[in-house]
Amino acid sequence: NTSEWFRSLLEDRGHQVSGRGLMLGIAMDNALAVSRALLHRGFIALPAGEQAEVLSITPPLTITDGQLMSFLDALEAVQA
Repeated sequence: NTSEWFRSLLEDRGHQVSGRGLMLGIAMDNALAVSRALLHRGFIALPAGEQAEVLSITPPLTITDGQLMSFLDALEAVQA
């Protein structure tokens, strides 16, 4: 199952994840800055929560595993 696989990848990298399926929220202190940096890399992820403490992702159902891995690589790069 793609959603379980992707969620486990995020959790294995230390992210706190909430949500169902591929509609996920990733807890982080700087979600606004991360969302802006991801947009410059071609990924749309939105800050959520009262203090922008969650990065919200809602990929299309047709997303490939390779595209999810590219997102994960970009997420790690912008947080470094």
